[in-house]
Amino acid sequence: MTSNEEAYDIIGAAFQESSSENTAYCRAVCEEIAGMLSPGTNVLDIGCGTGVPVAETFAKAGHNVTGIDFSQTMVDLAQRQVPEGSFIKADMRMYEPPANLVGQYGAIIASNSLYHVSVDETVTMVQRFTNWIKDGGVVVIGCGIMLLPNGEVPPFDESGWKDSVEATFLGQKVTGTLGSMDAWKKLLEKFGLRLVKIDTKDITFSGGGQQHTVRKSYLITRKSTD
Repeated sequence: MTSNEEAYDIIGAAFQESSSENTAYCRAVCEEIAGMLSPGTNVLDIGCGTGVPVAETFAKAGHNVTGIDFSQTMVDLAQRQVPEGSFIKADMRMYEPPANLVGQYGAIIASNSLYHVSVDETVTMVQRFTNWIKDGGVVVIGCGIMLLPNGEVPPFDESGWKDSVEATFLGQKVTGTLGSMDAWKKLLEKFGLRLVKIDTKDITFSGGGQQHTVRKSYLITRKSTD
């Protein structure tokens, strides 16, 4: 079991409860995306967490949702809260969708889950998303950067990426990867994902005796058809 996996097993439902503002913001973004899809679209939620609001929103809109997460606690919460969905304990780096769904997903959502893999693994995951999504399908990357006390974004080097960043989130130590908006855009474009929209908002999280302000961004893309 990885340290991040252990952390989220402990955090559990506290993540969902840590920011009603974050839940409402994420739900609004997902409702917009769900409305872009044909009825009954196959949706893959990477790092599904508690299932709320991402999987819940797509399931309520009538789509076929599968969620994966490396935390069994999160998977159990998601299955209870979104019984219409199918949830699997899996490390995204090892996960392989059913053969009949490869290239057939209409939407893949990775809401802040790529934070938990390295830069090289992030590149690999985005490439895999383009193999799993159908032409014209929607790939959404949610990312967040914890702001400095002065409200500014931490500086990046010329690569635009930071690997193995240590942080305390809701009282638990986690390690992850951060990317600048330019770095994310270049990576997505490299694999044929056309940027449709970037939605950004500063969100406050409270828990574990701490309060964090995180700049949340959702990069909404479509797989090019040419």
